Amino acid sequence: MNAAWALLSPNLERHPHKPAYLCGSDSVTYAGLAGAAARAGALLAASGVGPGDRVCCVLSDSPGAISAILGAMWIGACPVPLSVALRPEDYACIVADADARVLVADDGHPCAAVPDVLVPVGTADADSWPEFLEPAACGPDDLALMLYTSGSTGRPKGVPHRHRDILRPAETFGSLIGLTGDDVVFSASKLSFAYGLIASLSLSLGYGATAVLFSGKFATFLNTL
Repeated sequence: MNAAWALLSPNLERHPHKPAYLCGSDSVTYAGLAGAAARAGALLAASGVGPGDRVCCVLSDSPGAISAILGAMWIGACPVPLSVALRPEDYACIVADADARVLVADDGHPCAAVPDVLVPVGTADADSWPEFLEPAACGPDDLALMLYTSGSTGRPKGVPHRHRDILRPAETFGSLIGLTGDDVVFSASKLSFAYGLIASLSLSLGYGATAVLFSGKFATFLNTL
């Protein structure tokens, strides 16, 4: 049960050309998302990332961030989505605590100097990587993803999520609110927070809906309405 493949494969069969994500004037279809996730996984694997390795992701909410998270899970690694607004010392602490193998960051982000290994988003030859990669075989209790707490009561703590945990929100909360594939989902919470990750990834992909991503602050988004 590889959660990344479990979320993507039904949508590839039903509606590969349907928009999976909207972000500003950009959009990516389910087929495009699967290809981008496979390329991200191949890039990480070529950088020495293997099953179980932690991959810290310091990325603004965007289809690229989703691709990096899914790509890491695709190869059996463990993505660690982090806020883009932390202090350098916070990144250093979390990277060490997670024992991260790789950090993926937006180009120019100041956290780039923290780890020993950095895979930048938007690598020039990314389009040359394969658009399909056999997903790693993962058990339902294998580690899929890790989120860090805000640290309001001390240092941030890593909270592990298993592959079956990533799929569970669609089976429970999504059914409770009556979510369907015809819906459009927008979360004010970012992907680095549990609510945002559930809404923009687990629920939207789990139901084949379309999710709207916004890279800036929510207050800025409200000012555009």
